[in-house]
Amino acid sequence: MPGVSLYGNPHFLAEIAQSKGLARNLLKGLVERQITMTMNKIVLALGALLAACSGSAVPRAAAPAAAATACEGGSVHSDAELERYGHCVTIAGDLDVTGVTSVQPLARLRSVDGTLSIRRTERLYSLSGLENLRRVDTLRIERNRGLISIRSLNALAHAEKVSIVANPRLSSSQGLMDGLKRVAADITMVGNVGLRAEGVAMESRVSVL
Repeated sequence: MPGVSLYGNPHFLAEIAQSKGLARNLLKGLVERQITMTMNKIVLALGALLAACSGSAVPRAAAPAAAATACEGGSVHSDAELERYGHCVTIAGDLDVTGVTSVQPLARLRSVDGTLSIRRTERLYSLSGLENLRRVDTLRIERNRGLISIRSLNALAHAEKVSIVANPRLSSSQGLMDGLKRVAADITMVGNVGLRAEGVAMESRVSVL
């Protein structure tokens, strides 16, 4: 209560004195009986004793909250907005990413039950951060003017449809979704000047225009 000092309360002072006396007796007993206890156990014992004297329960540490791993899809338009997905392992629905300079916040992502779109970027040079991505229904990498490498998608093992469109600087020198070469993905590549200059040729189900 405002204006009231607990230290001026005789009942409170008496309670403290009694608790200190019990604590001293406990420690004395431990020494005389040569009981081996860890410091942690001694602290817990004293805490329980003092709590019993004051009539309050011993506080317990709060259990850590479980980290969220499943997220809903959405649209992000900046690096700051993409940070919201930094804890996601799976995404239910479509995730549309535009205007970013890095996809590193998606480093934990393993699957997207929908469409993952990375498009309309100017200073995104690689897809570093997507090394753990294994599964996506549809993947769209479109109109990324600075994108040079998609080697981070080499571990991607399942995609029903892939669209690689209008990424003029994209190169195959460090890998081009190598994992998808072993599965039945429908891959279309259009308007990637760098790939065309390299004479990229993949399997028949892939059209490079």
